[in-house]
Amino acid sequence: MNSGYIRDSDPLPSIADKYVQTYGGEALLTGGQAGSMVAMGMGLGLVADVQPRALQPGESIKGNLFFGGAGMDGPYIKDMVRAFGESGIALTPVDMNKWSGGTALDSTLGVDLFRTGKQPIQVLLDDFKQGGQQFNLIGYSYGSLAASQVAINYAQAGTQVDNLVLLGSPIEKEFLNELRNTPNIKNVVVMDLTAQGDPIKAGMSRTELIIAAPTLGYQMTQGTGHFYYAPNTAVGQARRNDLATTPYRSGLR
Repeated sequence: MNSGYIRDSDPLPSIADKYVQTYGGEALLTGGQAGSMVAMGMGLGLVADVQPRALQPGESIKGNLFFGGAGMDGPYIKDMVRAFGESGIALTPVDMNKWSGGTALDSTLGVDLFRTGKQPIQVLLDDFKQGGQQFNLIGYSYGSLAASQVAINYAQAGTQVDNLVLLGSPIEKEFLNELRNTPNIKNVVVMDLTAQGDPIKAGMSRTELIIAAPTLGYQMTQGTGHFYYAPNTAVGQARRNDLATTPYRSGLR
């Protein structure tokens, strides 16, 4: 695994020893047989034994991928796809089993690792039904950090990313600036939810993120602030309808 990528030929860990507990983007797996384990510095996932072809960094890619928040399992994700589709942006949600290690891991270790910069181990995108004229990555919360890892990994290898949309993103300032200064990332769209009361904002420090934790816990129970677009209700649906019009007006297709 010297290349930094986890390949199908790499060993799959046993249940007993499947994790190597490291902190800081080192290898997260060891031992066992056959390639259905994927790991990214901030998340681990078990995926099906038969895997689709991986899209290689440097390839030309067209389409729109959506990375949901921690856990990537909320019903809002399916409805976000609907709302964006009705606004003229066809979204493909990424596989939660590949891109998430679960809500608890994503929202703690995951955020802490991926907000700071490109990690040495990168997961490749699965091939998906491509279409359109752009390659856009849209991520919410933890998902914005996963999308940022994909963006810089592929862009540095030559893939053009037309738009990287960061919704409610806790990304660190230095990493945000690096993304903005990466030539093959043509446009970075920051959509903070401060108007909705979200304490999370792009460019925030780790100290600010820690201080925000109690507020985030309360907002999660209320469907407000950082979780304004998450409720599985008619109100949440209307909010997502409104949200989807903004990227379209910004030129996403």
